[in-house]
Amino acid sequence: MRYSILIVLAMLQFACLEAQNTFSCSYNGTTEVINAYGFENDDLQEDAYNVNSLINRILQAYNIPSKIQVVPSAQVNNAVATAKDGKPYILYSKYFVENIKNKSNGEWKLIGIFAHEVGHHILFHTLGNSSSRRDLELEADKWAGAALYKLGATLEQATACIEETNVNGSSTHPPRADRKQAVQNGWYEAQKQGRKIEPTPPKPAPKKNVDIPIPEMVYVEGGSFTWGRNLPIALESYYIGKYEVTMGQFAMFVAEENYQTQDDKDGNGYVFKNYDKPGVTWRQNAAGTALQPNDHPVMRISFEDAKAYCAWLSRKTGQNYDLPTEMQWAFAAMGGNSSKGYKYSGSDDIGSVAQYESNNNRSTSKVGSKNANELGIYDMSGNVAEWSLDYDDESSGICRGGSWYFPAEQCEIKHRRGGMPTTTDFDLGFRLCRKN
Repeated sequence: MRYSILIVLAMLQFACLEAQNTFSCSYNGTTEVINAYGFENDDLQEDAYNVNSLINRILQAYNIPSKIQVVPSAQVNNAVATAKDGKPYILYSKYFVENIKNKSNGEWKLIGIFAHEVGHHILFHTLGNSSSRRDLELEADKWAGAALYKLGATLEQATACIEETNVNGSSTHPPRADRKQAVQNGWYEAQKQGRKIEPTPPKPAPKKNVDIPIPEMVYVEGGSFTWGRNLPIALESYYIGKYEVTMGQFAMFVAEENYQTQDDKDGNGYVFKNYDKPGVTWRQNAAGTALQPNDHPVMRISFEDAKAYCAWLSRKTGQNYDLPTEMQWAFAAMGGNSSKGYKYSGSDDIGSVAQYESNNNRSTSKVGSKNANELGIYDMSGNVAEWSLDYDDESSGICRGGSWYFPAEQCEIKHRRGGMPTTTDFDLGFRLCRKN
């Protein structure tokens, strides 16, 4: 709470500044900024390496709202904390990020470097009238050390970024040994306080009027991993659905809300009809023929349908259900901190964990019919593809996991596909996520 109040106050004070103050470090032999403050020619481009996501996770370790603008700049040689037009910025060189992440222990080096820059903002350094000073750099290093502990870094991992700084320092930056000691001090202080508070076990959901079928959830302990081109990702702990949301679970929502799915609206023939009670086959095509039993994953569900179900279940239970982000989905599919590096979720043998093209019987299967992965989660490869909360762009949502209809390579954990928010398909469903 204290840090949340501080960051809000900081945002208000930024609006009173006319000067731009730059705080950064000389990493890997680079200078801090090529031209002034890095904003020359407004050469700001798209966040190609998703550094914004990394910085948001650093802020989330303290429950601080994300208010920092993150952009690469051709005028910057490494990473810079600065302000412009009343807003806090972190600027970075794309070449610098690429170079660091490919080094030994590059994941934690990047997290530590950007945690240091975040620290400058959190500690109000960018509100002053001066640029970098040795004492301010040490304060930011100490804050970064504490943040790294909360994100799960060992002491060695926390100090890895200091390996990239100058041994003897400069007029504005302390020598490497002093900076390493500051990071260690922050790490040890955070260790005494304990790691960030993990979600408490879920309380039984309150029930109102009807007995609703609540999907079973699995706890996923937070951790760090690399994604794509070795991009470091850090996640807080969360809960994710043990199974894909089933026909029967979704049917209760349809009945109670008199909800029309996208298929209902489009008249595609696969509609929810004649719902009576849980335990009966209820989904029919236009001819009245039953399509799927209640214990199979719900399919032909649009992104908007899935979000509507999440909102309904949240209202009914008093808990915050949503779709998993793409990275939450991927981390759980890989087995979280227990990952064994399998190609598919739970095995390199797809037939043991997934309903896919070669064993599908031209249909989905009952959820949980195959083996679970390392965390006890089922069907993250195959059965139905699953909506995530993220978008590739403004209009294309991201779906993960492959399905019963597709071949093995499209059921690999790394595979992804897109779809409009109103897209429905005979192999497309979803599972739930919840923070606590």
